Amino acid sequence: MGLDGLIQAIRSEAPNTHILLASLSDIAPFPRLQTFAYMGPAPEVSQATQATQTTQAGRNTSSSTLARSMSLRQSGLVQTPDITATLIDLFGLEMPNNLSGTPIFAAPHTQNDPVQLRSALADQARHAAYGPRLQGLYIVIISTITVLVILGFVWSLNRRIYRKDTPSVTGLLRGWKLIFLWMTQLAATVFLANLLPWWRLGDPCTERALATTSFIGALIPLLLAFLSMPLFLLPRIVRPPGLRPAGLVGAVSAFVLAVLLADPLLGSPLLLDSALGVPTATGWRFYGVNNSSFALIVTAALVLSACIGHVLIKRGKRLAAGIVTVIIGSVCVIIDAAPSIGADLGGPLAAIPGFLIMALLLTGRRLTWLTTMPIVLVTLVSVASVAVLDWMRPLRMRTHLGNFVQNVLEGQAHSVLWRKATQIFSGSLPLPLILAFALGVSLLALLIFAPIVSAVRNPQRGDYSWLTQPSNLPSADQFSPAARPLITSWVVTMVLATAANDSSILIPLTASTLLIPLLGLAITGALSHSRNSVEPV
Repeated sequence: MGLDGLIQAIRSEAPNTHILLASLSDIAPFPRLQTFAYMGPAPEVSQATQATQTTQAGRNTSSSTLARSMSLRQSGLVQTPDITATLIDLFGLEMPNNLSGTPIFAAPHTQNDPVQLRSALADQARHAAYGPRLQGLYIVIISTITVLVILGFVWSLNRRIYRKDTPSVTGLLRGWKLIFLWMTQLAATVFLANLLPWWRLGDPCTERALATTSFIGALIPLLLAFLSMPLFLLPRIVRPPGLRPAGLVGAVSAFVLAVLLADPLLGSPLLLDSALGVPTATGWRFYGVNNSSFALIVTAALVLSACIGHVLIKRGKRLAAGIVTVIIGSVCVIIDAAPSIGADLGGPLAAIPGFLIMALLLTGRRLTWLTTMPIVLVTLVSVASVAVLDWMRPLRMRTHLGNFVQNVLEGQAHSVLWRKATQIFSGSLPLPLILAFALGVSLLALLIFAPIVSAVRNPQRGDYSWLTQPSNLPSADQFSPAARPLITSWVVTMVLATAANDSSILIPLTASTLLIPLLGLAITGALSHSRNSVEPV
């Protein structure tokens, strides 16, 4: 008796029987999405995923619903703990507070044809099969590019390569400006690549097809970044008169921020199975803001605040610069922390102090104990309020913010905090990404704080000594009054984010892949402007 016949027999003997079918293991050497199906009386859970399974067995159904749970918030996707929660709910038992899953329910779907719905679910499974391999390839590619760009940039500024008075310097700086502009686009196009169905180019049944198609998927963001560059080279749009020093950097930051904030508002369609997103086959976060997107969001928001602050401070409006920073930070924190949108607990703990410090420094104030304590208080009260409000919702509606409050009430908070603390030193990180971060920090220290080096160094000697001369590269404060507030607030945010999130040091590493090219744009602009370039950034 086949599966279809067994279901027919059970239904004929006991029509009101709840039948749940779930596959829990992989036969392939790499993770794949499994099958879940439900048939039974109300609550009808997943007639659509039933259609996926029973159509293969010869049964036809006109149902158009998908399985969904509040733990994942993605129609057509459930996790194993959701099955446990569903069984507990069906038997009318009390739901444990520490259960990560929630009962599965039926969600309507716009596709009424079971065959086409089955094809859509199969397409989703194919996309998910590439997720883990795609992420590994992209991290290697982007970290290698970052390392090569940093080395190439520093090498090309060596006085042995050219004489600083030759006309070739202007063209060289323009070339690096285009390279840095291309790199900044990757923070957005790595997620926008999900809009192109590249995973349909091959069938992930063989190792060769899996590797080839994943490599193509990893190259898509690079191509999209190249295609989006002309938009930011239109001078009247991104560099209006009077705003040229900050126009291009600010426009790119605003673009990246808009893409990354729109995704959680729309249900995270760009996050799932993207190169820096969530691989559904291995089961991480399926909605909201993950650690990688948080790192890019807060970096883009801080740089955007610095660009706007630069313009306002030059006009003598320091207070307005601080207010704008608070507004930008508030929008980011609300979207990131809202349980129904970003559902991020560790992010606001790092972002709120970062934005408040940025606003404080832009207004011309100093960081002291008297100014730091209110920042700490506002951060704790804000995050605790959101977590308590989430905890007050029904159990099946809670996110991990409310679950942490429950852990505190049950005296289990120390285990969560210890896990997050030890996560900093656990796990393996790609060596190229670590190397890129280390080289990036060294480059920033060399170029941004170059005037300090010039004070103890003979300006007539050394291959990079011409960079330390004030006539060539101004100090951070001369270049922009928002430079030091930006670096200070970013470092504070990254340190707190490393301590508060499971991804630990991966957060500042990811953020540096956006911050380094953005600062590269600013540095090339400063060098071009100091040489009276025809087209300053």
